[in-house]
Amino acid sequence: MKKLFIKLIGIIKPYLTRELLYLTFAVASIMIYKYLSFDPSVHTFVRESIFGIKTTNQMELDYWMYMIWFTSSFIYLFVIPFLSGLLLEGKNVFKKLGLTFGNYKVGLPLLAGAFVLMAIAITVAVKVFPDFKLYYPFAKHAVSSVSLFFFFELAYFSYFLGWEFFSHSFVLFPYEEKFGKGAILLYILPFVLMHHGKPIPEVIGSFVAGVFLAVLALETRSFWYGMLLHGFVAIFMDIAVTYF
Repeated sequence: MKKLFIKLIGIIKPYLTRELLYLTFAVASIMIYKYLSFDPSVHTFVRESIFGIKTTNQMELDYWMYMIWFTSSFIYLFVIPFLSGLLLEGKNVFKKLGLTFGNYKVGLPLLAGAFVLMAIAITVAVKVFPDFKLYYPFAKHAVSSVSLFFFFELAYFSYFLGWEFFSHSFVLFPYEEKFGKGAILLYILPFVLMHHGKPIPEVIGSFVAGVFLAVLALETRSFWYGMLLHGFVAIFMDIAVTYF
């Protein structure tokens, strides 16, 4: 039995490449995210047993559904992938997965410029396309008070922290060595699909935005700039449709 096991390991080992291991961990993270982040029974347990919130008000239920979804996304798409990366990269994990600020001389000016351009574009878009006000924010109960809105947006930001780390550090950076700039295509597909069902102008714009975020990550060797930009755009959209 021992010899058979050693033989099997010998056969499998050449296929256990770094890229395959990253793919395996990525699929595992996505599966956990898919089944636990959206499971109503998990939401009910967390809401009632941990936070002590028992309500039948649908708007309040929607609010807590999004709060739990966003924060759990941080666990499944940031914490678990980070621990997986730590296992694969060891002490080099921060550099390999873009967790440093990298080339900030490129990243900071681009980030500042993109902030301004996107703020203008969003302000105009919410005036021209009324669908944005119907769609955002996801939880309408969040606009009931400033405190509810603040904590909702904080949880929303944690979602982008998880999603952008996962998509850049697990889908983009690990495959760049093998596919070069072609790795951007691996990033773009899930990025655009994530916007499925949203207002059409946003879906179309997501392709251009996705390419920009991927190039930004590769040029700066960091996921932080794309994460901050994506998070800013999402939160500013909620602010614009609510208060402008």
